[in-house]
Amino acid sequence: MRPRLRTRLLVGVTLGLTLGALVTLGALGGCSETRAEDSVDVATADLSAFVTIVDEGAGTTLRVELVGPGAHVHLAPGERFVVHVGASSMTLTPSSAAGEEDVYLATLPDFSGDLRLDFERVNDHGVLGLAMPVPPPFTLALPTTPISRAAPLPLAWSGAGSGYDLALAVDGPCAHLPTRALSRDDGGYVVQAGELVELPDAGAPSCTATVTVTRSLSTSASFGGPGRFDVDARRTRKGTVESTP
Repeated sequence: MRPRLRTRLLVGVTLGLTLGALVTLGALGGCSETRAEDSVDVATADLSAFVTIVDEGAGTTLRVELVGPGAHVHLAPGERFVVHVGASSMTLTPSSAAGEEDVYLATLPDFSGDLRLDFERVNDHGVLGLAMPVPPPFTLALPTTPISRAAPLPLAWSGAGSGYDLALAVDGPCAHLPTRALSRDDGGYVVQAGELVELPDAGAPSCTATVTVTRSLSTSASFGGPGRFDVDARRTRKGTVESTP
């Protein structure tokens, strides 16, 4: 009887080790699903927030993603993000887009100046008054008559300033200028004659070209502890010009 018992024990141990190895390999190989964490289960010190602010001339969208140790975090009942726009405040709501269940959004009214964000918590300390710097709004003014590519193209916009990045681009089949970073904001720029290039498949010698001017600002701070609070804010204005040979 002893040899049979020993055999059974060896088989049991071997089978147990094999199953344990398979479970481990499955987890390492990505067979297990990574689920979003519930915010009440994560300490504030273990959280980071990533913010995107986009203004393209028809309202501003604020987007916040909350991230914990290795996973996105969704807000539990009683916890929320609140954005302060001047003297007004708004509570962010979950995105309804597929795959963005852990993204929180707000559509903001027209504003100038910086924003502030509160993260209100239930079982841990909240993070209040987080500064979100935003470049100033502006309007774009372009020529209303056709402009020859053999002549300078004057571009102008309001509210010249500093403290942010500035870039412009011209995109059209017969008049193209790749995105160009400008070292300062003087309230305008002149694209010199001959700078606009014609794409190989341009077709007609004249076309409508889209001018895009973007002010952007990226900042990074602490999210109430070791975690990061990264903000990417941009304001973009677009207009069209008629380009001729």
